[in-house]
Amino acid sequence: MALSKEIRMSLARKHWNPQSLNSYRGYYPVVEGVACYKEGIEFSVDLPADDPDVLSDVYMYEANVWPPKDIPGALEFKNYILNYYASMSEVGLTITRMLAIGLGKEEKYFDELFVNKPLSTLRLMHYPVRPQPIPESAKKDGLVLTCLEHTDSTFMALLSTFDYEGLQIMLKDGSWVDV
Repeated sequence: MALSKEIRMSLARKHWNPQSLNSYRGYYPVVEGVACYKEGIEFSVDLPADDPDVLSDVYMYEANVWPPKDIPGALEFKNYILNYYASMSEVGLTITRMLAIGLGKEEKYFDELFVNKPLSTLRLMHYPVRPQPIPESAKKDGLVLTCLEHTDSTFMALLSTFDYEGLQIMLKDGSWVDV
């Protein structure tokens, strides 16, 4: 489902769309001239409207934004994302339970953090072809980067690369390996 720029921006966070109520969830556009050249949209679990964290505007629990229902494929997209989120959450929960067992803890030791009110985020990212000229900040060791090296600030990151190359991780010795 390809969305027009106008529709994408209607889904954007407050930083890019002043009419938006969202600071955390929603669409973020490509920013020209910066090192990281990507766009994406983030989703999570929608809590009930009467949840205390929703009522007190805890931005980590703000509502998801979805493409308008009248766009062909919008409902199918929403259902797919919700099902994919649930599947990835289940994989993550299975891994945390294995970690707990490996640490000598009760299997559901981490469940409180991830089951009732999870903060897990599903982020869909797109790295479009970067137009010329390439900013110097996006060049390193003779390579053009679409995203600078960084450390994810999460308990765990599960990634689906869909067989696209380029994602690497740094080993303890400082060398990089393809994922």
